Amino acid sequence: MRYLIIIFFSVLFLGACSNKKSKSDIDILFTPDTLSVGYTYWLDETGPFRADCDKQLSLVLMGSISSIKEPTTDPGPLYMAQEGIIKIEKVFKIKALDDKTYAGQKFLKTDCLYDSGLNLEDKVLVFCYDYDNGYTVNGHQAILKLNSFNEPIVEATRRFINHNEHPISLKKDHKIWASYGFKENLQERINCASKMKK
Repeated sequence: MRYLIIIFFSVLFLGACSNKKSKSDIDILFTPDTLSVGYTYWLDETGPFRADCDKQLSLVLMGSISSIKEPTTDPGPLYMAQEGIIKIEKVFKIKALDDKTYAGQKFLKTDCLYDSGLNLEDKVLVFCYDYDNGYTVNGHQAILKLNSFNEPIVEATRRFINHNEHPISLKKDHKIWASYGFKENLQERINCASKMKK
């Protein structure tokens, strides 16, 4: 009997050790609230990569479009807005932003969906930076449409985060990112990192 107890606890201990979580493996207890994120529409760079190497992502998640409104010019004459709500399924990165830090909200609201080609119930992967101490999307190219939550781009994103967003880690997934139109952005980020090493 004593041997069975020892074996049981040994297996339990080894199992716990082998289930070490990666940086992008975040457990979230969701609340029924909504997180509103900004839209830095004036930036030339859109998408998950910024040319400045030291600028890291602030919030990365995946989910599905649960509502989408008609386009409008209500925010002003500078851009066409289209508001949508994304139901969050999984969060891969959270940067603390004082009182505006993501706190388990189940929904994300953004008005950058105009001309994105996204529709109700589409699955998406969302990349946010921070601006003025709040999360922001820098364009609809930062919201990637997915056919499923198991697409290679999801694992490529997790690898990028797990390697502290070091551009050299992206080389392995170059074709995956290029298939989403980020070939040039990716190369710019890699070139920037190479210059910083010199």
